[in-house]
Amino acid sequence: MLISLDPARWIVVNDGVMGGRSSGHIAVDDRHLVFHGLLNTRGGGFTSIRSQSLSHPLSQSAGIAIRVRGDRRRYDLDLRRSSRLTGREATWKAPLPTRPGEWLDVAITFDEFVPTWRGRRITPAPSPTPFWFDVTSLGITIADGIDGPFRLEIAGATTLGPGSVPSAPGR
Repeated sequence: MLISLDPARWIVVNDGVMGGRSSGHIAVDDRHLVFHGLLNTRGGGFTSIRSQSLSHPLSQSAGIAIRVRGDRRRYDLDLRRSSRLTGREATWKAPLPTRPGEWLDVAITFDEFVPTWRGRRITPAPSPTPFWFDVTSLGITIADGIDGPFRLEIAGATTLGPGSVPSAPGR
């Protein structure tokens, strides 16, 4: 498994860092990691969770496979590089589809991720290695512009092997 499902190995980042009022929480329910809370678009309008580390590097991978059960809200799967390596903490994002009450196995290749800085798309500086070689953390963000409750369950995440052809239900 690429990430720990122990909530102690995750951090929550709410939009309070910029004056927002959203609240996200993390828990375990039936051996699944649960990201839940209330999104409030007055202010920042986002909340996210971030793993403290990955169990192994992504350099030999083609992407990420993740099993989720959601609520049809739009989430993003986030990959973060160490700010020590890049000078700033770029976040690479890809849409993470959900269906209400239905488990989905979602595979996302690295070419589907786009670089962002504080939620806005950026053009990354040229790098001698692909961005995923330096990824240190996986996360999930909700910033879909809709006020109200949200809930996303995560059963696990792993890497896609080189040459894997992803099947992406819900897309």
